[in-house]
Amino acid sequence: GESRGERGDVELLDSFITKYDVTVLVFPTPKVEMERKSYKAKLFEVIPKENILLVDSDILIANSIPSFLSRLTQHPCPCYSIAMFTDRGNEGWRQPFHTGVILLNRENSGPCLDEWMSLMQSGAYNRDQDAILHLASHTCALREMPARDIMFPTATHLVAMTKGKAQGESVPTFVHFTKGRMRSISSSVRKDFARKYLHLQEHWTGD
Repeated sequence: GESRGERGDVELLDSFITKYDVTVLVFPTPKVEMERKSYKAKLFEVIPKENILLVDSDILIANSIPSFLSRLTQHPCPCYSIAMFTDRGNEGWRQPFHTGVILLNRENSGPCLDEWMSLMQSGAYNRDQDAILHLASHTCALREMPARDIMFPTATHLVAMTKGKAQGESVPTFVHFTKGRMRSISSSVRKDFARKYLHLQEHWTGD
């Protein structure tokens, strides 16, 4: 079929926002990268909610958010300030925290978010993950969310899934397509994955 086009995409997004009480935030784009990243620490200033699930715009939601949250809260613990995934780069390197999906609570997360923002604006850090690592080492207790709920896709992995070579494998809740991963995965592979696992029948390329 043909692509929805811009108007169809807007209508689809409007429907999703209304149904799931989604807040879309649009911030100015500062020249300094860390200033832009610091907006993540200001969410409770603009969203009047007690709990917030932050999802970056380059992350696809590929499975049920309510199911994910239900599993995550089966054993709640107020001792945690912020919940995050462990990160993994294109070459397989790992670092303690992935800041593209963050679960926050106003009461428990507030003090840590204030300090995180101060660190990001201090000029002492080049990456928001490094600043959050400082918090975890000195101030805040961070909870690691289950690794099975996020995918950092490679071309080989997506081909195996879409061609049936990874039988029984379910798609995780979140799929992180960075610009680097987009360049390394062909458009046809991304399309096949989107149709089979995300149930998108349009010409989604992720470009």
